[in-house]
Amino acid sequence: MAAVRCWWHATALGLAVCGVLGCGDDGDGGSGAASSGGGGGSAGSSGGSAGTGNAAGNGGSGGTGATGGASGSGGSAGGGGAGGASGGSGGSGGSTAVGNPGLYTQSVFEMDFAQGTNGKYRANAGAWQDFNAWTGVGNNGNWSNAGVNVQTTNANRTELLPNAHGPGNVLRTWIQAGDQWKSSATYPRTELTSSFTGSVPFGSEWRMELPFYVTGDVANTGDSIIGFQFHHNGNTGSPPFSMSLNGGTLRFSLRQVPSGGTTLHTPIFPLQADTVVDLVFEVKFGYAADGAYVRLWANGKQVVDITGKNVGYPDLEPNAGYWKFCSLYDWSNAVNGTRSVYSGPVFKLLRKP
Repeated sequence: MAAVRCWWHATALGLAVCGVLGCGDDGDGGSGAASSGGGGGSAGSSGGSAGTGNAAGNGGSGGTGATGGASGSGGSAGGGGAGGASGGSGGSGGSTAVGNPGLYTQSVFEMDFAQGTNGKYRANAGAWQDFNAWTGVGNNGNWSNAGVNVQTTNANRTELLPNAHGPGNVLRTWIQAGDQWKSSATYPRTELTSSFTGSVPFGSEWRMELPFYVTGDVANTGDSIIGFQFHHNGNTGSPPFSMSLNGGTLRFSLRQVPSGGTTLHTPIFPLQADTVVDLVFEVKFGYAADGAYVRLWANGKQVVDITGKNVGYPDLEPNAGYWKFCSLYDWSNAVNGTRSVYSGPVFKLLRKP
């Protein structure tokens, strides 16, 4: 019987702290690659605010009694203000810009686990909203936390933790041997969905950005979903595409039909425990004749570039389906001990207008 599989992916553009400051005024951050913060100015003035860039720059240096500029989201934390100033805050982890980020400017769903007590999310470019505590347990397979639905067993399998590989926090999702997702599905599963990321139309173009790392068992995998997937609306069969862990190797799979048919598998690299995988994924859903494509980058290197194939199941359904992310789905019950995915600090799902 074909298994239903789920994944997710995204990487955040960094924010650089730039800014030129006058006495007592905040300078704005500039766009582009990482740069150092502007000078803090005279006593009582603040450092520059965060601008957009590939990695966080340094916070602005303050004069006596001044506050250093806050670091933005980026690949590394910005430094604090100098000269008697209080330090600028650390930025959220991000990724090197690859692909075509300038084409996908419509924000659909974002999560930043470095914000607030439990992280924050925003939908459709709206205001940032707080997540609740990540302490829920599944009730026949599900529980809800503000903007997301968590598919998991009847035990807690989510928590917010400090990022082991940089500034900010990450969301840990995990499974362990013996987990049963729900009464009708006796295998381990923990992943996120959202009402904001469904009903994806054919012809639409998307970009997902997701850094993550994995701990625990990465070897006894069989073939199980890890990271993200995109699922069709049907409740049976395999998803149109997914990221999986196959015999210890990270692999991307594109399918033309939910069951049977030919699946195009692309091995990426052997997955190393506790090592960041920075994913960027660009896709156009629909028929090959209409220009459908799939592009994937891992740690700055393009590893998938597919055209000439349908993406989604346009012959079967009126829309392509829905995204799933922060995913672990071990339908073969092969996990030994635990397996954890640490996603973030920032996740972005963007669309071409």
